[in-house]
Amino acid sequence: MAKAERRFTMVPVFIGLMVTCVFFGLTGCAGTGDSNKPDGHEPVLLPESLSRAVEAAGGGGAWTAVRVLNADCVLTLYRPDGTFYLTEQHHQIRPWANSVKISAEEPQGSFTWLLSEEGFRKLLGPNGAADVCNRHMAVAILQITAVPAVFLQRPGDFSQQGDPVRMEGLWYRPIESAGAAGPRAVFYQASGGRVDQIRKVFPGGNGAVRVRGYDYTLVTGKGILVPATIEVFSTERRGRSETRLAKIEYYSLR
Repeated sequence: MAKAERRFTMVPVFIGLMVTCVFFGLTGCAGTGDSNKPDGHEPVLLPESLSRAVEAAGGGGAWTAVRVLNADCVLTLYRPDGTFYLTEQHHQIRPWANSVKISAEEPQGSFTWLLSEEGFRKLLGPNGAADVCNRHMAVAILQITAVPAVFLQRPGDFSQQGDPVRMEGLWYRPIESAGAAGPRAVFYQASGGRVDQIRKVFPGGNGAVRVRGYDYTLVTGKGILVPATIEVFSTERRGRSETRLAKIEYYSLR
């Protein structure tokens, strides 16, 4: 499938290696942070490592001003039998509402799904559900594209856990969500400050999902950097093996 012409400015940054958001020097840090006041929120002072992650993605001021990010993509779904399925989707990401709306035109008809703080549900589509979207994928899309907003909204939910880890030749420092509702999430931050991988472990089972973002792109007119390519993997709990589930390639970000 030929992609449409990209309408955004590419930034030649590829960190791409396992789970995203490693924070150098988080231990006890409460120093230089970003002061931001999005609508309905008080200014927040970020720990140093979270501040570095936000700055690496465009800065707190730019992210505070973003109410919606519209994106069009080609989605590749990888099936257990080794085949794959190509489709196109539109993603409407609202970082400060913690929501993403996913729309697609499938052979069965038009579909729209919504992930919000109220849960994940299908808004539009025939009863024969198209198997091209699920809650885990929606969470992966929202969190990897809007990591800075996650940190700005809930800086107290994250803490450094363990020593730096080496993955595919690069060093990352893991940051774990603490006290937040839902599955435990571990973010990994590379030496440049950017978070480009996240691993979510689901309670009561052995499974986990890893989401990886790369080909980071400056969105024209918004001043934020987001991954133009996202990959989603299922992993066993210890991460010793994994299966690629999906690849998302954005050709328009605005």
